[in-house]
Amino acid sequence: MTQLRWLRLTGGEEEAISSSESVTSASNITFDSMSEVSLSTLEISTVALLECRTENNEVHRSNQVLVFLSDGNPLSSSSTSVYFEKNKQSKLSCKTFYENTIVWTTDLNQTVAFGTPKGKHVFETFKTDFHLADDGSLIIQLTKIHHEGTYTCHSTDGKVHSTNLTVFVPPTPSYILSEKCPPLGNCVVPSPKESSITCKVPDHRPQVEIEWTTQNQDMIKFTKQSSVANTDSHLFMVTSTLHYELTEFISCSDVAVISCNAKGLIKDLFHSSKTIMIKPESCDEDINSSPNVILTVLLTSLAVILIATVATGLYYCFKERRNLEVESNASPGEERELEVLMPTGQEHLAANSTDIRTQFIEDLKITYKQWISLTYNNIWRQNCGYIYVPNEIVVWKVKKMSTTEDGSTHLKNGTELLSYLQKNGQNAILEGETGHGKTSFAIHIVKEWIETSLKQKFPIVCFLSLKHMNDDEDISKCILRQLLPTGSRMTDAEVKSMLEKEEKILIIFDDFEAYSKCSNPSSEVHSLMMKDK
Repeated sequence: MTQLRWLRLTGGEEEAISSSESVTSASNITFDSMSEVSLSTLEISTVALLECRTENNEVHRSNQVLVFLSDGNPLSSSSTSVYFEKNKQSKLSCKTFYENTIVWTTDLNQTVAFGTPKGKHVFETFKTDFHLADDGSLIIQLTKIHHEGTYTCHSTDGKVHSTNLTVFVPPTPSYILSEKCPPLGNCVVPSPKESSITCKVPDHRPQVEIEWTTQNQDMIKFTKQSSVANTDSHLFMVTSTLHYELTEFISCSDVAVISCNAKGLIKDLFHSSKTIMIKPESCDEDINSSPNVILTVLLTSLAVILIATVATGLYYCFKERRNLEVESNASPGEERELEVLMPTGQEHLAANSTDIRTQFIEDLKITYKQWISLTYNNIWRQNCGYIYVPNEIVVWKVKKMSTTEDGSTHLKNGTELLSYLQKNGQNAILEGETGHGKTSFAIHIVKEWIETSLKQKFPIVCFLSLKHMNDDEDISKCILRQLLPTGSRMTDAEVKSMLEKEEKILIIFDDFEAYSKCSNPSSEVHSLMMKDK
């Protein structure tokens, strides 16, 4: 005769539970043993794994029963929110799976799958879309909109964890659009005293909100804002129109800077800010009557490039659009602020040189090699090799600070870009999306200048941060303060005199948009940008 007993299995431990047993026999030769356990006497939150086992040594048999109480009261509860892209794989974690039994359910109280130490099982209804990973995570192979909802993991240790899944669809194109501006980058819009401007975020999910902001409240007054969200097949098209009025405090030489910002759950997944500079219409002729310049859109760079000869030189100016609402998901090289890269605590290596020009170039190399050691060697040259990859560049011809396009040219890399601009002898604005390697591109140019024949084309390369440039500071003082190592004996007059004698100079302006006088005709930076030859 075989005796039976019931055990409760939790986290690798066994606990005997009380049961009632009965033995029957029809012939006194064979016996039927039966054991029952009352679930009402067990303290079960939601899930329990029970095992019925024989007690005699001659017969070894066991059978496990998974008990799931859908209306049970969990001892503890927690929840997280996750966001996965449509048509990509989703992974919902259940951290209590180790040596425990779990049950996954939906917010409609449907049981999707369960896992025990002995195996995993997905119910037939969900087998096409779901599978259970070895660590207990619920995997959705190809995430669709109808998968959105709450999934709950119930464990035999009494813990219940809910995961709120939101399925997102990033907009295409992945940036804010404005009918008066080019697709990428910022723009200057000539405007009458009263006018309106519209921004929109194309098909996306979940819905974002558009907010208009300005720091020039004295020059521009917002009179009305209206937004419309159109839905089509679970996607949203959000359009916002701003009505504004220019005040009497804005002059012909001023611009009122406004920003169109997207706010919502997926604001980090695309370019969430669009900066527009509003200029009085009376100044339109001053802006657009100049000869054509080249507007160059590089998907990894946002910059202003000026090419000239003799005293003007070649100016290569980078700028980065900063999201005022959220922290940018930029590349590692861009996340380092330039104050970290500024030359500090170095000895002057060319102090005894009587050749000021040679001394200046050697000082630049000291600074740039420090930058490269902090960024390129430690970030870009990992065990996997070189990460930096030149991107394709598209060049459009437009009017100065305007949005009118006139033809395009495709280039393969930054070297081709410099050659193209040098050959054509024109100024250029180079623009691109935030977080795609603008600073990486710039420092890569500096590295090439140190190591390759690029220094034959451009004997001097200056990398300056406009964010750290004072409003009343000229370029020579900025170079002296930012680029020359501690202990340098060069003066501002020496730097200015030397630069004026150079036939060709390459200057890289980082954080162009952070410079408050970038559009002020009286600033040296602006006057250099507006020159053609």
